Amino acid sequence: MEALRGSSLEIESRESAADGVVALTAKQFVYYDPPGVTSGVGGAGVATIRHFARMRKTTEGWRVVEWSPTLLDARPRRLGR
Repeated sequence: MEALRGSSLEIESRESAADGVVALTAKQFVYYDPPGVTSGVGGAGVATIRHFARMRKTTEGWRVVEWSPTLLDARPRRLGR
């Protein structure tokens, strides 16, 4: 990766269990320029990562008790087409 051009996040699901644990599934899009390519704006490539997390609320705030990222795809983007 030559340059990071930003990212966006899309929540796919949220489930609450009886024990107070919240499970979130989210998809993250990371926009980047691969080595040797400079797009200037927006990134020439995009990586898609699915994140799964379980969180528990404590007196100090939310705590992640499980987290699992999975790379789904990394590919070039065709901007303006």
